[in-house]
Amino acid sequence: MRFGYVPALHENLLCEIEFAKENFDFVEVTYVPGADFARIGRRAIEKVLGNFPAKGCVHWSYDFSNISRTQMQKAISQLSFFSSIGIKDVTVTPSLNKNLFVGSMLSHNMPSFLRVRDFCWNNNISLHVENTVAFPFNKPAAINSLLYHFPTMKFTLNLGHSLAGYADSYPYFLKDVSKSPSHFCLHDADFHHSHLAFTEKEKMLEVMQYVKSRNSRASVGLQIFYKVQDGKKVSLETKERRQILLDHLKILHEEL
Repeated sequence: MRFGYVPALHENLLCEIEFAKENFDFVEVTYVPGADFARIGRRAIEKVLGNFPAKGCVHWSYDFSNISRTQMQKAISQLSFFSSIGIKDVTVTPSLNKNLFVGSMLSHNMPSFLRVRDFCWNNNISLHVENTVAFPFNKPAAINSLLYHFPTMKFTLNLGHSLAGYADSYPYFLKDVSKSPSHFCLHDADFHHSHLAFTEKEKMLEVMQYVKSRNSRASVGLQIFYKVQDGKKVSLETKERRQILLDHLKILHEEL
């Protein structure tokens, strides 16, 4: 399996890419308007990336459920930027909406996904859809509905999201989703917090051993940004976070 580094949003992206190149198989970046990724510019990112493999993630804050031209323009702008720096493998997250019933939530996401799918198709971008923490997109049925309507779209299984709120739902996704995941997002979670480091290597290995048995050729992005301290989620400082990621990576290479 190939393991990738997911940069923290508040860090300098160029430094994060350099760290990824030294230690990981690929880098997976999220574009945030106004953040370093946007301010640094295309040429600088292209230069530091070189031929290093990279994936992209459209920021989850965009609301695909309200059929908004503004939201779509922002999403397409991100995809266009990814394409311009050579990123051709992108994950997008469906949007939740507490004001809509499940069926309406699905139908409201469809036009947005159609725009995104068409842009990706025309620009040779491989598009993935990701499961969420909350209902309905934390269930295989909703993901299957999107994959049915957009048969060229692939599936990213966010393992951390599947561990949040209830344990061990990833086997159901691997068994019941109509497409085998070609990409995984790895992090721990509990009832209240997500994107945590694994404090028990046995748990991480159990999850990844099962995943590897189902798809040994998939890519895995380590999305670890926080720790729990005094019951609260706290951002990991750069040095601590990188050391944790290197420790996780060593365990995965040696024992998986």
